[in-house]
Amino acid sequence: LTNTTLANWFDRRLGLASGGMQLGMALAVALVPAGAVSLIATVGWRNAYLLMAAFFAVVLLPFLWLVYREHPEAVGQLPDGERAPADSNATSESRPPFASHRQWSLDEASQTRAFWILLSATGAWALIGTGLVFHMEGLFVNRGLSTATAAWAPMFLAAGMASMQLFGGLLADRIAVRYLVIAAMTGVSASCAVAAMAQGSMLMAAFAIYGCAQGLMTVLAGTAWARFFGRLHLGKIRGTALTAAIASSSAGPLAMGVSVDYLGGFAPALWFFALLAATLAIAGVWTRPPGE
Repeated sequence: LTNTTLANWFDRRLGLASGGMQLGMALAVALVPAGAVSLIATVGWRNAYLLMAAFFAVVLLPFLWLVYREHPEAVGQLPDGERAPADSNATSESRPPFASHRQWSLDEASQTRAFWILLSATGAWALIGTGLVFHMEGLFVNRGLSTATAAWAPMFLAAGMASMQLFGGLLADRIAVRYLVIAAMTGVSASCAVAAMAQGSMLMAAFAIYGCAQGLMTVLAGTAWARFFGRLHLGKIRGTALTAAIASSSAGPLAMGVSVDYLGGFAPALWFFALLAATLAIAGVWTRPPGE
């Protein structure tokens, strides 16, 4: 029984495609924070960290080694939109009209307008998301709500993520990337605006809206780069996008903290986030495949 056979079995039986992975991420957002808090309360934070490390080493890493593959062809799959094997006489009709035939290098991709719009959207999404999540409890307490109420916010965020990842995957197969960028950034902007104005439990709506926008952004991350620039250099291109996201994510919580300490509350930072996302939603109009 080879590893490839196991990977094929899991792919067929459990449907471990990108949609399942994204739904798993949404489930983790909903359950892991509460589970970690409960574990810490039961065994203490040191033992909780040791137990989680043991789980990763004993369960997760062997599972990944057995079933994870880097290329669709390794488990008898083809990239979305292809109707014939890669070595056959496939015609242009075998690919969706928005898929890239050319394999762009990172240097070539970085000279296109689409690359910078997608990169900026990725960075802004990470910046805003970490700001909202890291200061989640503070936002609720600031609006007169308890920390127990704040614990429900990840559930609303995860529900929005899961629903939009399912629906967004269908949309990604049918409409152009630019419309997904516009919709995702509009959702992020709306969530920040609601968070800036909401009172009481209506603050939950902001996290539900952000969850929907985040679900759509994860669909974009899995489709737009490959469709625009091909798969040959996708590691370098997406690695650059991930670097931008990580770098930006460090600024989001800082901006929220500065807003509270020097500007009188979270609202100034939230309105800035809303304006930033709205600007990128407008820029999404020009997110077209290179060469169009």
